[in-house]
Amino acid sequence: MSAKQSNEAARQPGVEVQSLRAQLARTSVECGTLKDNIDNYENSQFREKPPAQEDKKTAKSRNKPKYHHPKQEPIAFHAVCDVQKVEGLCAGQVIRFETPLLNHGDSYSPLDGVFTAPIHGLFHFSVSILSDYPPKNHVEAEVVKNGNCLARIHAYSAERMRDQGSVAVTTELHAQDKVWVRLIYPATAAIFGSRWSSFTGHLIAKL
Repeated sequence: MSAKQSNEAARQPGVEVQSLRAQLARTSVECGTLKDNIDNYENSQFREKPPAQEDKKTAKSRNKPKYHHPKQEPIAFHAVCDVQKVEGLCAGQVIRFETPLLNHGDSYSPLDGVFTAPIHGLFHFSVSILSDYPPKNHVEAEVVKNGNCLARIHAYSAERMRDQGSVAVTTELHAQDKVWVRLIYPATAAIFGSRWSSFTGHLIAKL
């Protein structure tokens, strides 16, 4: 082997190492670029997207509270017959529950036994009547709205045993509509009081 060939053989491993180092450097750069691209892609997937544009009607509906409870003064009453017996009642007459134990809103009048709705709304009423001993032991009455029957009550006492009839109604009332309890049978009757007979009502919801 000549001296020239020996020198070239000695230099060849060094050249190869330098070439490998250059390739490694290029690969490192490419890997770094690839990693940056992957990171950018992942960040773009999890980044919060801007909200879709919505029209004013949709936005108003979305922002509107699901339930709205405006402040409303309570409307409720509970009235009873405090006297032991309510006598001298005639068919067609209002049964007056003369003692209000509760009267929020002052919509029930103990003077005439009539409830007058102060506002438009849904109202609930209940009535209980205890019939007296014979001979005035049969009572039929009705819950009336503006003169029209909503429901009827029946009570018939046997000897030495009184009977209590009750009914409950829910109805829509407009302001100034009136509700009361009216005797329908017999022509003359008596009912037992002492708080066994009562008339109750309250506002369920304003309309």
